[in-house]
Amino acid sequence: MRRLPFTLLLALAACALPQRADGVVPPVDRTAAPAADTARLHITGTATVRLPADRARVVFAVLTEGATASEASAENAELAEAVLAALRPRIGPDDRIETQGYRVQPRYRSGSRTDEGLPEIRSYMVSNSVVVVTEDVDGVGPMLDAALDAGANRVDQLVFFAEPTPEQREEAIARATECARREAEATAAALGMRLGPVVEVRTQVGGGAAPRFGGAIELQAARADTPIEAGSDQITASVSVVWTLLDPTR
Repeated sequence: MRRLPFTLLLALAACALPQRADGVVPPVDRTAAPAADTARLHITGTATVRLPADRARVVFAVLTEGATASEASAENAELAEAVLAALRPRIGPDDRIETQGYRVQPRYRSGSRTDEGLPEIRSYMVSNSVVVVTEDVDGVGPMLDAALDAGANRVDQLVFFAEPTPEQREEAIARATECARREAEATAAALGMRLGPVVEVRTQVGGGAAPRFGGAIELQAARADTPIEAGSDQITASVSVVWTLLDPTR
């Protein structure tokens, strides 16, 4: 194998380094980015802020039964309109009221069939839901009474919840961040290291409505003379932070 002269090898090596216009090779910046094997610490902090419930969502059910589908539907329409009329005066300008979930279902006579061999229909059941979203949480009890008196016969959902303000969200994030930092400092100290710069941060804030009742309830058991307390809701913030870990002697 033919060997290259030693001076040529030096020249080839020099060509691999960047040069300025004046031909001077600049020094290599070894602090521009952390090394690939730099130790990192990933900590997630969480915090919960409780909020007084300031909204309610109520779903009233109107159920009717008739010998024919048209008979049950006509009676249901009359009762649903009466419920709406009773609730509208209690609805504020920022509240919402609507109907949804209209269904017609046949009910069959047990063990009986028609001449064609089909199950014999005994009657028809019609259900309609009236949904109210209100900011008047103190008026939910009287609202239940009004719906009952007008013809509603079941509550399918009653949920109290809160709409967090920007300040409340920021408070939850600040608490979660402080929680993450305290845990990171304790972990770094236990490892004989210290926290370096933050290289990544992720935040998430969420809150769910707090159900007041677990399922459907009969309106007769929820009259306003039995007080209904709105309770409270909550928001939870999660902050994930990645720090570099540094030698404390440097």
